[in-house]
Amino acid sequence: NILARHFVAFDQGGHIENEYLRCFRRTEREVGTRAGSRFIKQWFEKLVQRKKRYFYSGQLQATHRRELQQLHFDPSDMPFVAVCYRTPNKLLVAEESDYNGPIKEYLNNQMGIQVLTIAQALAQVYD
Repeated sequence: NILARHFVAFDQGGHIENEYLRCFRRTEREVGTRAGSRFIKQWFEKLVQRKKRYFYSGQLQATHRRELQQLHFDPSDMPFVAVCYRTPNKLLVAEESDYNGPIKEYLNNQMGIQVLTIAQALAQVYD
């Protein structure tokens, strides 16, 4: 259902895809090949098969990069924000604590980016 209504944005430099692949490997080491781990990998494979990946620049404008650095935002997450900023709906789904209150507020107020957890994003899909 999610793939029918949405797409996933990646950076042209491959940072985001490499992060997904790294997470797949880590998950397999930690939980083995149980259903949840397989499900995530299958989701990614379907994403590729159905051509639901869109590619954008992963370079963030200097002003936004400086502001986020002042908020102690993890530099490795900058490509995610840069790509999201270029998408039509500016929706970033993340479970990480890197997206704390002040960072979410900056992303929303200054860049128009809404940060949701997976559960919140799924709730929007099924509304």
